[in-house]
Amino acid sequence: MILSTSTKIRKAKTMNNKSRYSLQSIIGLVAYAIAIIIQLIIIKTIELPQLGKIVIALIPMFPAVWGMMGWIKDQRKLDELQQKIAIEAGAFSLGMTALTTFSYGFLEVFAKFPKITMFSVWVIISISFIIGQLLANRRYS
Repeated sequence: MILSTSTKIRKAKTMNNKSRYSLQSIIGLVAYAIAIIIQLIIIKTIELPQLGKIVIALIPMFPAVWGMMGWIKDQRKLDELQQKIAIEAGAFSLGMTALTTFSYGFLEVFAKFPKITMFSVWVIISISFIIGQLLANRRYS
């Protein structure tokens, strides 16, 4: 298929915009990882009052928010079909996360299953989003 010059230019601009925002996401992720390392060092080496522990515990969230803003900007640059696929994947992820967490919550309360960390919810969100994207891509291909 032969692309017109304007289509090639539009695609190049989109690629540049995506690259810039993806870079923001990557920098946010790297800064988040560095903040976690610093956080662990501080928590293990310095005795802090409760408020200090709270502040140090939340420090990695600042680069995480900045990286997330880059990811959101990147999503806004997608074409309509890609946005539709992302929305369907997000809806699938929301539903699967709700079903999984509520199911496990009932198992914790009524069947005495062990308590699990909130970090595990992120794994559920990520996996179900990927599955949702695969299903939506298959639907629209």
